[in-house]
Amino acid sequence: MSKTTKGQPIGERFSPLVWSVIDSAEFVDLSDVATRILIKLLRLHNGHNNGNIALGSREAARWAHCGQRTACRALSELVNALLLWWLITPVWRFPGGSLAALP
Repeated sequence: MSKTTKGQPIGERFSPLVWSVIDSAEFVDLSDVATRILIKLLRLHNGHNNGNIALGSREAARWAHCGQRTACRALSELVNALLLWWLITPVWRFPGGSLAALP
C-alpha cells in the first residue's frame, strides 16, 4: 500500500474523537460498555450520515461483548451524557435499530 508524506496509508479510515470530548466529565464517567458503543457509533459515521446512523441493541451488544439489556442501558447512558441524540424514539425490538446522531 502506498504511503502519504505523513506516513499514513492512503485510504486508511479513522474515527475522530476530539480532545474536548475525551477530557469532558461526561466521557470520563462513561461505563466501559458505553465507551465501546460510542466508538462503534463513531466507526459507523462516514461524515455524511449523521442523523441516519442505525445501531440496534443486538449489534451494539455483539460489539461491546455484553448482553442486550446491558447494551440498552449503555445506549441510554450515552443519551443521558448528551454524547448521543435519538432522532426517533428507540424501539429495541425494531430490526433496523434506531436512528441516532452524534453531537
